[in-house]
Amino acid sequence: MEAIKVRDISKVIFLNIFTLGFYNVFFLNEVGNDANQVCYGDGKQTQSYLFAWLLNFISFGFYTKYWYFTLGKRLNRNSERYGFKMIENGFDLFIWSLVPLVGKHIVATILVENMNRFAESFNS
Repeated sequence: MEAIKVRDISKVIFLNIFTLGFYNVFFLNEVGNDANQVCYGDGKQTQSYLFAWLLNFISFGFYTKYWYFTLGKRLNRNSERYGFKMIENGFDLFIWSLVPLVGKHIVATILVENMNRFAESFNS
């Protein structure tokens, strides 16, 4: 299994702004792949964010919010396996994703912070 990347939130936000949001698609797709790796064995599979992003166009913006919800719920349930309890859950990510302009950055911050905690334990 590959090591999970430790990410810098300032770099993620900068690249997201610099690429007018397209980096966010790449970043979240990588987070989904990492989630599948760290949560392996829980009987679930996190869908590709690229697919969710494309479905977003026909769901009037709802599908990516659902993707955040399912990812947050899955990570929260698996966090104790790695020796910590993730405070945020799927509902928190869903609510933050509704906030205009800054919501995506807050969701990204939460995901980076928690995936870094997973990476620390998973990679050791």
